[in-house]
Amino acid sequence: SILKEWIKKTGNYPYVTASEGNNSIAGYVDFDTEQIEEGNCISIGGKTMVVTYKSKDYVSNDSHNLALYIDDIRGRTEKAQLFIVSAIKSALSHKYTWGDSISKSKIKSDKIMLPVTDSGNIDFEYMKQEDRDLFSRFMIELSPRIKELGKVVSIDVTAPDGSPDWSLCFDRKVLSDVSDYMMFMAYDQHGVSSDEEGTVAG
Repeated sequence: SILKEWIKKTGNYPYVTASEGNNSIAGYVDFDTEQIEEGNCISIGGKTMVVTYKSKDYVSNDSHNLALYIDDIRGRTEKAQLFIVSAIKSALSHKYTWGDSISKSKIKSDKIMLPVTDSGNIDFEYMKQEDRDLFSRFMIELSPRIKELGKVVSIDVTAPDGSPDWSLCFDRKVLSDVSDYMMFMAYDQHGVSSDEEGTVAG
C-alpha cells in the first residue's frame, strides 16, 4: 500500500485511485518499478467502476483495480480507447457495485455492446475523418467473427458528400469488401428539420 505522505504534487508517476475526479489521479509519486502499471491502457476502479484512459505509466492504489490492454497495438490509440471507455461505462456500470465488484475473471465473460440499429445493422455515425482507417480495420476484424456465428454483416453508410465527419470517415470500398450488405442512410429531402416545406423527394 502507499502511505498518504508519499503522495506529492510532483513525481514521475500518476497515483491512480478508484475515485472519479481528475481522471482518477490523486497525485504523483516515485515508486519501485515492479509496482508500475504500463500506460496506454484502460483503467477500471474495481470497487467503484470508474473507467478511465491512462496515457502514461502509473501506480495504482488498489489490487482490485484493473488495467485493460488492447491486443492489437494498432488499436491502442487514445481515441479508440476513449470510445471503449464510454462503451464499458454504458454496458457494465449498472451491473457491478461496491459489494459485487468487477474482477479479472468476471470481465472475461462480459459483453460490451457497440452501436447497432434495432435491425442489427452496424451503425457508427459522426466519426472523424482521421478515424477512417481505424474503423476499416475494426470492420475487417469484426466481419469474420460475425460470420462465424452464422450472421449477416450489414453496415450503415452515408452518401459521399465530402463532409469529414459524416462522409469521408467511411472507406466504402473496404467496407463493401467485408460486408454482405451496405445500407444507405437516406433522408427526406424536406423533413421535420427543413427550413422550408416541400416534397419528401423531388
